Order: sequence, then C-alpha cells, then structure tokens
Amino acid sequence: MSGPFESRWRDLAVRRLNIAPGQAVLEIGCGTGHGLIKLAEATGTAGRVYGVDLAAGMCRVARARVTRSGLMQASVIQGAAAALPCATGCFTAVFMSFTLELFGGAAAARVLSECRRVLGADGRLGVVSLERRGRDTLITRAYDWAGQRFPEWIDCHPIPVADLLSGNGFRPIDMIQGAIGGLPVAVVIAQKIGL
Repeated sequence: MSGPFESRWRDLAVRRLNIAPGQAVLEIGCGTGHGLIKLAEATGTAGRVYGVDLAAGMCRVARARVTRSGLMQASVIQGAAAALPCATGCFTAVFMSFTLELFGGAAAARVLSECRRVLGADGRLGVVSLERRGRDTLITRAYDWAGQRFPEWIDCHPIPVADLLSGNGFRPIDMIQGAIGGLPVAVVIAQKIGL
C-alpha cells in the first residue's frame, strides 16, 4: 500500500547515489524489485545488481519482475541483512529504501557493519528512511502509538538516519529531507570511512 508514496523517494535516492555504468550494486531489502530495476538501468549491461531480501515471497516476485524487464544484470538472493551472503569488498554501492528503520539499536549497527564489509574502499551507501528529527508532531506521535499498538501492521520506526550512519563507519555526503503524509523522510548518501 505504501509503494506509490515511497517510490518518489526511492527513485530520488537512486539518482543521488550516482550509479555509473559497469558498477556493482547491492540492494538490501529489495522487496518486490522496483528498486532493482532502477539500479540495473543505471549500471547498464556492463554492471551487476544484486537484491537481497529475507522473505521468500518477495524474492519470487522480484525475480519475476527482473525476468520480465529483460535486465539480465540483476539477480535476487534470499538472505538476511545482518549476515549478507556476499563477498567482502565486492560492491561499489549499497542501497536500502525503507529498510534500515526495520532494525533497532544493535541490529541496525550489525546491518551497517555488513554494509561496510561488502563495500569496496571507496564504497557509498544510499539510505531512504522514515526519519526521527526535532520535536515530535501530532502525526509522529500518532504513528508511534499505532506502531506500539499494531506492530504487525506498522513494523518500521523513524530513526536519526544521518547520526546512525555517522556512528557506524559512514560519512554522510548528501542529504535531502521531506515527508510522506506528515512523517519525516530522509535520503542520505554516505561514504564508507576507512577499511
């Protein structure tokens, strides 16, 4: 249901990530594959794009979407974000759209550690997320209340995106803030720091 609202931000983040033809890109939490298609179009036929998702059903839908697109440089793998089934240092960029906020505290740090591991030395990370910033509004308080009351329906929670990345081995280099239905959203592009 949230796809039409999220797609604008996802597509903006893909553009800001500045994927070049021939690059290798990983999307964590690829869902039904819409982001994979955008990433594969950016890498061109010389590039390689992998999508990882924990849900077998999402992987099936994403594989079918990739097959229909004819973009043979894209593949889908079932796996966990906290233990990526990928080699160390093999990607130019990692992308997550409305995924990182599904993880709390230590789990988010583990996911970001895995992102650092699979990125090459100059790797960059693109994150689109509901964002926790400033004072709560009536809408953010209502969203938090609904998330506590109905966790099976509202499983993501706004996070301080740039601070989380900065505290886990990334340097934010580009950030755009906005909102979806009054809920703050951020697109953050960050550079991997160190090895």
